[in-house]
Amino acid sequence: MRFMIIVRANADTEAGVMPGEKLLADMGRFHEELAKSGVLVDASGLTPSAQGWRVKHAGGKATLIDGPFAETKELIAGYTIINVNSREEAIELSKRFPNPSGEGMSGEIEVRPFFELEDFGESPAIERFRELDAAQRAVALGLKLPRFEDGRALRIAGIIEAYTMTSRTQIPLQWQRFVPHIGKIAGQVQGYAYGVCWNDKLGFNFDYLTGVEVPAEGGGCPTALRRWNSSRSVMRCSNTRATSRTSSTRLRQSG
Repeated sequence: MRFMIIVRANADTEAGVMPGEKLLADMGRFHEELAKSGVLVDASGLTPSAQGWRVKHAGGKATLIDGPFAETKELIAGYTIINVNSREEAIELSKRFPNPSGEGMSGEIEVRPFFELEDFGESPAIERFRELDAAQRAVALGLKLPRFEDGRALRIAGIIEAYTMTSRTQIPLQWQRFVPHIGKIAGQVQGYAYGVCWNDKLGFNFDYLTGVEVPAEGGGCPTALRRWNSSRSVMRCSNTRATSRTSSTRLRQSG
């Protein structure tokens, strides 16, 4: 569950007054703890509204309105996005959030949960948003933009490893371990080797499988390999997702 911790603007933030060293240190330690625990998604401060603008829609026209804006209490000075397991966990973390105005001063934060795509009904527009989400994850993992193509459900035998943003550079070594098995797995279907990645964890941690398609029933499998059943159609692309679809790449076996 994703939540945004919103830091409200005040006269100082609107005047461009920078936080003091102690507040910066407190914020740094708190966000470092969030990062180490794997719940930090993003965090940043915003410049005064004098450097921003608004776009007002009326009568079919869009009008640009330059800042600054007078209603300081309605403005935002910064935010932190977390991804946690429950509302209760988000509440506990928000209570530990450093006072954005500084120790002993009057300050306030607001916390709001995000809508998730699963909160909306199925539609072509929502499916497009799912694909955009997958593309963002692909870029964040250093992969190429995905090309989405619905396919049939597969049963794949291969090697499964867990990775983080840091350790994902070891994926080529997983392929090196798997390549000798290609063509030697009983019942291998066609001549493709698949790289399938999916994300059912917080943040950008993910599992990655290198394997080949095997029959739904029967067929031998070397003890070094595991079988994986795709519950939905496999997407032939090069990204990882945290939603209902699974993603994969495939290589054509030569020789």
